[in-house]
Amino acid sequence: MPHLLRVPAPPAPPLTGHLPFTDAPGAPDPIEVTSRYLTRGGRPWFPVSGEFHYARYPARDWEEELLKMKAGGVTVVASYVIWIHHEEIEGLVRFDGDRDLRRFAELCARHGLDFIPRIGPWCHAEVRNGGFPDWLLARTRAPPPDDPAYLEPVRGWFTAIARQLRGLDRAHGGPIVAIQIENELYDQPGHLLTLKRMAQEAGLSAPLWTSTAWGGVRLPLDELLPLYGGYTETFWTEADGGWPDTCRKHFFFTHQRDDEGIGADLRPTTVRGGDPTPTDRFPWATCELGGGMAVAYHRRPRVEPDDIGALGLTKIGCGSVWQGYYMFHGGTNPAGELTTLQESHATGYPNDLPVLTYDFQAPLGEYGQVRPSYHALRLQHLLLADFGDVIAPMESVLPERQPASQSDRDTLRWAVRGYGASGFLFVNNHQPHEPLPAHAGTTFTVEFPDAPALTLPSAPVTVPTGAYFCWPLRLDVAGLRPGPPPSRCAGSRTTGVRSWCWPPPTAFRSNSPWTRARSRPSTRPPGRSTRPRAVF
Repeated sequence: MPHLLRVPAPPAPPLTGHLPFTDAPGAPDPIEVTSRYLTRGGRPWFPVSGEFHYARYPARDWEEELLKMKAGGVTVVASYVIWIHHEEIEGLVRFDGDRDLRRFAELCARHGLDFIPRIGPWCHAEVRNGGFPDWLLARTRAPPPDDPAYLEPVRGWFTAIARQLRGLDRAHGGPIVAIQIENELYDQPGHLLTLKRMAQEAGLSAPLWTSTAWGGVRLPLDELLPLYGGYTETFWTEADGGWPDTCRKHFFFTHQRDDEGIGADLRPTTVRGGDPTPTDRFPWATCELGGGMAVAYHRRPRVEPDDIGALGLTKIGCGSVWQGYYMFHGGTNPAGELTTLQESHATGYPNDLPVLTYDFQAPLGEYGQVRPSYHALRLQHLLLADFGDVIAPMESVLPERQPASQSDRDTLRWAVRGYGASGFLFVNNHQPHEPLPAHAGTTFTVEFPDAPALTLPSAPVTVPTGAYFCWPLRLDVAGLRPGPPPSRCAGSRTTGVRSWCWPPPTAFRSNSPWTRARSRPSTRPPGRSTRPRAVF
């Protein structure tokens, strides 16, 4: 079946300077935020962040695991700084051994990885009390916002973090590119602003200050960069509740950023902030794309590698300009001095989690084991490493014919990120639990505003069950521009194996010759290889 999509004329330039995010004076590669993407050193920047909780992993092995993350295409390491892991006993703040926040951040810097501390004070992270120490909750079961009795201990906690991270900010050439305030706080924008100011007063500094933005969160105006998420499965829904629609929707190409399902087990049903983060002011950035899923005693979802790979690729096609995964590396809950440290019914939380394991079925597991999902995501990250600065400014465009609803399994799911005469075509024919049918006789016609329509492949192709892939469209690489892909999906088999970007070099050369682009300067940044690559 032929499929049609029209790329609109290039939009007006993005808004710049409208948000109060500023990098350290003199930073050689200043980080800025436009209304559609981030920039670094004046060029579009497409971060890939992965969550790795240092306190849940042996410190002796941090360096090796960080290098694995870097080899997997992660450029930014994020970690909760979990209060109860450091100050289980009031006044005894520990940053030794596996709790050595500073050493972890320094290792990130040593290996060219940026770092994002997510400082809470409440984190969740499937930790006891969401990270609040028991002694804090002994004063009040639900700390009221901006209550001095609550803010004073928080101030002390932020000050302790700031001492550990002193000299690791961007002003001193350090790796800290962002700091997250709180987590899943939906209807208290004033309190979020109070916490940000307290963190700054304590000495913490970063070009970006972020907040989770799902669940209709209300944020203080322009003070925090909203970050979104999406999971393939949930451990917090009912055991017999089936596959949640809030997970199913992430396997469709859409421009809806919010996910009302994340944290819904802890969110009062009366809390709903509407849409406080207009898409014309903020780029689509994420911090919690599911790199797997935890298990609870009542619900133990299994996540397949292709579930994770398809989710990631689909979000790029939807318009994401920051791929942030939770978790990218699993771990083990530390042994508490007074109690166990997992989320549980005993502490008033709705889920019983394992006492020790926090493997999360992540690309890198609890013991550092490399899973197939690591390789699936790595292919995407290689694409972003070479072409992220090209993709980031490209608008996501949806086809004329789209699925009618989430129950529509027959309409092919695809999108284009395009600008001018070129772009990238994304297809997802994979979803968990309910396999999607193969699509025989498929061709795509993409109409660009600055060039003739492009129909591809050169002959109709079958998009098999389980395939998810990306094709470049008229991509100018060092003055060379490829023709349309050949008439098959590379790597696709009747068993439904995903395919990626361009076919293998032999098939590519025989069916899709390179053509010399006329008077077109290279779009590649200076200093990067301009050797044409056929497989990403």
